[in-house]
Amino acid sequence: MKQVTTWLAAIASLVVIVVGIAALIGHNNQWNTQRGRGDAQVGHVDSQPRDVYQMPDRFGNIAEVCDKYGNAIVVTTNTSTGKALWAVKDGCQ
Repeated sequence: MKQVTTWLAAIASLVVIVVGIAALIGHNNQWNTQRGRGDAQVGHVDSQPRDVYQMPDRFGNIAEVCDKYGNAIVVTTNTSTGKALWAVKDGCQ
């Protein structure tokens, strides 16, 4: 009887540990959403309009916006190797 009690206690402890680990993993992945999988939490979203420059192919390849500190932020939107980003200090007048 003592051996059965020991096994039941070991199994119960294992279940508690597994459930605890699963709860921690689920809590740490709360920002792992469909949009932006695995990204950090967003503190502020700047939704002001951007200046988009079209190239001869009529595709908006470059977008520019000024941040609240007067810096210009420029990003490419169509490249085969990924996006490029530039920040120009005091680039907005």
